[in-house]
Amino acid sequence: MSRIAASFAARVRVAALAPALALILAAPAHAAATGKIIHTYVKVDDGTSIALCIWEPPGLASGKKHKWPALFEMDGYQGCPSPNDNEFFGHTTKFVDVYAQLRGSGCSGGQLDLFSRRSALDGKYIIDNWMRKQPWSNHRIGITGHSYSGLTGFQVAGTSPHVQAIALSGLINDFYRDILYPGGVFNEGFPVLWGAILRPASEFSGNTQNYNDPTCAANQAQHQGSDTVPAQLITPVYTQMTAASNTWAIEHSLFQIEPGLSAPTQINQQYQDEQTGPRGGYILWQHIPKGLPKRLVLSNGQHNPNDAADDKGAWLTCWLIDRGRHCPRVTGENAKGKIIHPRVNNPRDRVLMYFDSLRTSAGGQKRNRPYLTGNWPAPETKWTQYPLKGASYVSTTSSYRTTGTLGNPVGNPPSDNLGAITFTGGPDEARYIISFNKTTAVSGPALLDLTLSSSSVDTDVFADLVDYNSHTGQMEYLQRGLLRASFRAIDEAKSDRIQTGPFKGTVYRPYHDYLVRQLLTPAQPYDLPVEIFPLGHVFYPGHELLLDIHAPPVNDPISTYAYEPLQTPGVNTIVKGTLLLPLMRTLPPLWATQPSCNQISGYVCFSAR
Repeated sequence: MSRIAASFAARVRVAALAPALALILAAPAHAAATGKIIHTYVKVDDGTSIALCIWEPPGLASGKKHKWPALFEMDGYQGCPSPNDNEFFGHTTKFVDVYAQLRGSGCSGGQLDLFSRRSALDGKYIIDNWMRKQPWSNHRIGITGHSYSGLTGFQVAGTSPHVQAIALSGLINDFYRDILYPGGVFNEGFPVLWGAILRPASEFSGNTQNYNDPTCAANQAQHQGSDTVPAQLITPVYTQMTAASNTWAIEHSLFQIEPGLSAPTQINQQYQDEQTGPRGGYILWQHIPKGLPKRLVLSNGQHNPNDAADDKGAWLTCWLIDRGRHCPRVTGENAKGKIIHPRVNNPRDRVLMYFDSLRTSAGGQKRNRPYLTGNWPAPETKWTQYPLKGASYVSTTSSYRTTGTLGNPVGNPPSDNLGAITFTGGPDEARYIISFNKTTAVSGPALLDLTLSSSSVDTDVFADLVDYNSHTGQMEYLQRGLLRASFRAIDEAKSDRIQTGPFKGTVYRPYHDYLVRQLLTPAQPYDLPVEIFPLGHVFYPGHELLLDIHAPPVNDPISTYAYEPLQTPGVNTIVKGTLLLPLMRTLPPLWATQPSCNQISGYVCFSAR
């Protein structure tokens, strides 16, 4: 089967799972405030008409001369309002909220150019030349958003000098490394599903109520069909298999625009984000321009996070209303009720790590107090290296070892029609178990460093990290990492290293350039440094860390990713190896009673069979 034919067959296979993926478009519930929504259009610098919805909070239309701060958000989803990814629209009493539809989508004119600089310049124009000139504006403008609107919001924030605060989540730092080709392995799952099915479906279903508007109808006619399957997404997915500087994935990545940030920035990241992935937010946060106040909020949980502590709102209030002075404290909740965290602009506590966030019956989260530190990875991390003995396994075309959940939780509440859960040992894997003699917490990125030989000229290595309860047999899927062996070369200068302690100078995140494939000589050993994406987890007594190494699964265990089976089967021999883990010297705040796996937000729970 040709590459294109194989890809098409895989798309059909994954697309058949679209009903289960409808949850991707689900929105967290919000309590609406009493205010006013206004529909209007703004012509940007090239004459294109961009559709806007403005949320006027209660009090704005009272006749008082009070000037208001504003929030800006932009994506190509449902139109006005956008309940899927807008966490403030229609729910705030503090801000005017301006929601823009991307050019070429919904009621906006022009042609859709996914994640383009042109779209970012549209947002810049609206902020610089329209929002600041409104009679209600006090010129204090923030950018917010999650996922689609988070990505576009980051691009806009990197172009406009008139932004005073940024609070975003669901981000992708590098489209190649984070989502299209993680580890250099082609991901034909979520990028195709989102670009070809979910994004257009959301746009069309959400904008039908606006089609009686003549301007909207004219704009719709202008871009009808061009916003269904953007060629800008299909081309990189199917043809651009390296991270060359002129590929779509690299040209459109957020790291390209990050140096233009000029406002205090908060980034929220979920360890189990099954859509935009578990990698991008951390790296963006680490490279925010020096001198800018910044904060990183980490938690267990999947995409569409429920902000139980309102940390985004507190960050925006701090910089837009309090101007960085006398900022509010973030409130959370533990078994005894509400708790109060330090002020949001305290640089000593600019990283919040939430552990064991609990699911609520309403689909949200109940969070305990966070572990607070000043940087990430935490300077106090106790980096620990575990040696791995030699082992051999048969590397199949694609591993059956998958939870089959497509990123959805199992058991509480129950998820139906998600496929069989398989995670058994066998000749097609190398399995290692690491035991702890007391309650142990990990937080940060990990590294699997292998010396491996193969009977094939190339092989894909996939590593699972799983919490194994030796008493009950239950497993909790924690994180994974992967690498195509022919892309093993790293750029030493761009690799991230431990800054302090006995492992100072040791690489914890290798930077693979993914430019030139170097095939293997069969039976010759090679060094393969495999990036394990960050995790935050507590191993309680009786729980062990299970490391499985095998071929990539058809469906990534905790995500909506799927990997194209390109490699021929072979025998892989691990000559030696180490697993570098970021252990915490001090345990984070824990619940009075150890929660079960099914209680923890974002965890995929299963038993071996």
